[in-house]
Formats: sequence, structure tokens, C-alpha cells
Amino acid sequence: MMKIVYTFISLSLCLLLSNSKLLACSCAYVETFCESQTFGTDTINAHLIVYGKKVRRENGGMRVEVFQTLHGSMDGQSLFVRDGDGADCGMWTDDFENGQEFIFSLSPDWRESQGESRYFISICGVNVLEVENGIVKGNVAPGIKSIPLEDFDTIGDCGDLPPISGGLEMRLGPVPAANQLEVQLTLGGQISGSARFINAIGQEVSNFSIDGNDLWEETIDVSRLAPGVYFLEVELIGRREVVKIVIQR
Repeated sequence: MMKIVYTFISLSLCLLLSNSKLLACSCAYVETFCESQTFGTDTINAHLIVYGKKVRRENGGMRVEVFQTLHGSMDGQSLFVRDGDGADCGMWTDDFENGQEFIFSLSPDWRESQGESRYFISICGVNVLEVENGIVKGNVAPGIKSIPLEDFDTIGDCGDLPPISGGLEMRLGPVPAANQLEVQLTLGGQISGSARFINAIGQEVSNFSIDGNDLWEETIDVSRLAPGVYFLEVELIGRREVVKIVIQR
């Protein structure tokens, strides 16, 4: 079984000393592989995304056999991934078992080296997904916990997803709301997912399902919510949108 405990963090803010030794590494919260690779845009910003497996332990890291390059380019059919120690924003490669298959998002090694290119797996974000029997597993994208490997190029890596800001229209009213909130979503095609209300300190206080075609609208009872500021988070397949609402009586 996979022993990795994923650290859901992103946007590394690493502090370097003048002699290039790493002093510290801290990251901001993020939840899914898709969001880690796009930073909330519709462009993949990752350096290299591959599908492969660990074949053996090598001095200071691991050797990965690459089955398919999903994003970016590389030479040959294998690559070296060096160990991290947490403080340098790199993942420890002993947590991967020989023979297990994964989707890896890799960053080029900033350390000086000669010969073969070296990579590391950042702990900043969700940069590893497990592959088992042709199924990609893990926090792939908002609302997606698993996906067939054959569909990963078009959904999992966000490369072909329409921008939610341009494709999804959300209307809320009245603003501020008192006891009821009208929610209307318009999107060309199937609308399927979930939504939840989050209070000002990040706690989920209510949730509901979304299912429709082209247009979904519902009157939500918010009478049980105390007056104040909330966030309505909508998750559709592969996409997330968050808007602020105010309950006032």
C-alpha cells in the first residue's frame, strides 16, 4: 500500500541563504492536483508531468521508469528524482514503493549537477496521484477523486477544461439575503456537482447537491444561518467557484 501522506499546500515561498543552502520552506493551502498544476488559471504551469513507476532506489533518490509524458518534455524513458528533506520543499522518495504506478508532477532540480537532468517532487501542492488497474486515484480535481487513466489528459490535468469564469454564469439574490437565497447556475451542458456554505472562520455550515442541464436554479433556505458573512463554494466536475454572501435580518 502507498505510504505517502499528501501535504496539500501550494505556492512555495522558499527562503535561500547567500550560499544557496535552503533555510526554510513554507506553502499556502491548496486541495487538488489540478489546482496545483494550474495555480487557478486555465494554463498548466507545471514543468513536467509523467505517468510511470519507481523501479529502484538510487543514491540520494529513486529511478522512475516513464510510461508516458503527459506535459512537458524529457529525454529517454527514465529519469532520476532526488530526495527532499521537507525544508527544501522536496518529497522523500522512500515513501514510494518499487513497482507502484503514479502520476508525478516534477520540478527541475535547482542544485548543481552534471550529466543527467535531475528532478524533485515538491511538497507544495498535490503533485502525486496513485494509478491502480488503469484508474488514477487521489484528489485529482475539485469533485474528482478518481478517473480512468485514458481520460486523465482531458480532465485530470485541466488542459481541456473550459474556464469557469467564462463558461459558468452564477446569479444570487437577494443580496444581502434574509431567510431565502435564490441560486441560479447557467452552463452549456450538464451541470452536476455540489455546493456548501462556509462561515467566516472556514467551517462548513450547510451543503446541497446540484444536478441539471444547461440551467439549474433553486431557492435555498438560509433562515437557520446566523447573520454574518459566508462563502458559497460551488464544485462542478473539475472546477470550483467561490462567492461571498451576506445574511442580514
